Amino acid sequence: MAAGAAQPREAVVAVGTSEQPHTIQLWHSILPRVRAQFMRLGGYHSSPSDIVDEHTQLLDALKTWALPEIHKLLDEHVSGAARRLLARKDAAGA
Repeated sequence: MAAGAAQPREAVVAVGTSEQPHTIQLWHSILPRVRAQFMRLGGYHSSPSDIVDEHTQLLDALKTWALPEIHKLLDEHVSGAARRLLARKDAAGA
């Protein structure tokens, strides 16, 4: 993951938790794990446009403040994508 790739995520965490300063500290504690996951699974996306499309959906949902939709998309983004990419990795025999 490029160094700048974590910055938009940190901005989302900061906006959503402005009154919870420890949340940014927690984010910093898991950031190395997030980066490692990106490096390990990033090549298993079908195409770079899939990554862009997924993030566009997330940003559009964040703009609406529709919490149920945001939660659904974030769960898919964090957990669902990892499961899907791990399955592709396993299928590739890597």
